[in-house]
This record gives sequence, structure tokens and C-alpha cells, in this order.
Amino acid sequence: DQFKGLLGYQIVFALMGFFAICGVIITTILLRMIAKKKTLQEVA
Repeated sequence: DQFKGLLGYQIVFALMGFFAICGVIITTILLRMIAKKKTLQEVA
């Protein structure tokens, strides 16, 4: 264990938060892309 105690917990939870935020951003982008493709298919 390189980071013990409170610092270790802070690093782990900061990393989890970072990945969670990345997941939300990627999900939002994908949902917008899917919605855009659906509207283009409905028009055509």
C-alpha cells in the first residue's frame, strides 16, 4: 500500500468520481448521437 490512511481513501474516491463523471459525459454524447441518427432516419 503506497498511500495509507486518509490520503489513500481520498485518492481512491477522487479516482472513482473522475471515472463516474467521464461515464456521464460519454453516455450523454452517445445518447445525443443515437437521437440524432433516429431523427435523420425518420426524415429520410
